[in-house]
Amino acid sequence: MRRLTLLLLFTVYLAALLCQNAPSINLPLPQFINPFYDSFSKNYLGATALGRGHTGAAYLGDVSGVNLNPASLLPDSTSISLELDIKPPVEASGYPSYANYSTRVPFGMAALSGKLSDNMNAAIIYSVPKSIYLDDFSIIINQGNGIVQRFPSYYQFQFTANAAYHKAPWHLGLNLHNQLHYIDDPIFLHTFERIRDYRYALRVQPGVIYSGNKLSIGISAMPPQKFGWDLKFAEYDVLQPLWLNGGISINKDENRYLFDAEFEQFSKISDNFEDRLMLKAGYEKDMGRIVYRLGYLYSPEVYSGGILLPLNPDASTSSSFWWGDVSRTLTIAPNEQHFITGGLSYFHKYGAVNLALMQVVAGEATQFQFELSLSFYISSLRRKGLLDFDD
Repeated sequence: MRRLTLLLLFTVYLAALLCQNAPSINLPLPQFINPFYDSFSKNYLGATALGRGHTGAAYLGDVSGVNLNPASLLPDSTSISLELDIKPPVEASGYPSYANYSTRVPFGMAALSGKLSDNMNAAIIYSVPKSIYLDDFSIIINQGNGIVQRFPSYYQFQFTANAAYHKAPWHLGLNLHNQLHYIDDPIFLHTFERIRDYRYALRVQPGVIYSGNKLSIGISAMPPQKFGWDLKFAEYDVLQPLWLNGGISINKDENRYLFDAEFEQFSKISDNFEDRLMLKAGYEKDMGRIVYRLGYLYSPEVYSGGILLPLNPDASTSSSFWWGDVSRTLTIAPNEQHFITGGLSYFHKYGAVNLALMQVVAGEATQFQFELSLSFYISSLRRKGLLDFDD
């Protein structure tokens, strides 16, 4: 028994020692594009989808679920939608000094959607799927006689053209995502230069839904996509990996139960990254003018541990002297997350008001997100004469 106890203690000690000495990794992508920052940077767009656990792979409805499945667009009439997305700042751990993650763009989505024919719907959508701003990265240089401040940020702006064809029980859809990846003030050591740059990328997303009386099934995908990015001090082959989303929707009277699984193959970016399989569950109760929603979302960890910040490869011996005591290593904290979500919609003759919120209830990467969406029917504006420009 004593030998067994000593063996167990030695095993625990060895495991702890290995964890402490685990090597830090070089960043395969520009810093905040790396998927472990999604625990804050990812915006769960679509207020109605967010309220029910961000589910909707098999849901037919408004423009809120288009990013989950392009075949889902089945609006009642032509409408304009505006969405406000608020994420309070959270403490950013692992930095040399106190810092916060925040977002300076409290905007989620703007869309125009409607019918082209009896079987065809379309939408034009502008959205911000990702946003993160570090306030701030401060490091002491020259043995404490100087300080360098950076305010690195990353935003993904997206302009989407959607088309959906419906012939029951089948529904087909396609998204063309025109993305603008924008980086400002990325961290590079051994240089005082500041960088601001952007890159364009196109992602194609097909989707299909089979809808029955009680049960609907849907699936959508985005194939991998690559683009190069030269940030002067480092060149990156940016890979946006395979993305898959599938789910079911069960209807029972005024109740709806939804279950989704969302997969991203991050192991193709780096052997150190884990693939991410997000599991979601949602509930929706239709009470006529008011719809109530609840949901749960699980987002597993992609990577935690040390990362090495990139250096200026052309730094001279004299310029590097200022940075002699600055560590290249940052620590990425565990980032598994369990969310609880809730929301409601109120429908009136001019459109709809949608509210949703999500909160991390388990996991070390905290996050809270609130969304307010307003939809206006074009037909109601015409009845009021707001779109009548004749003298």
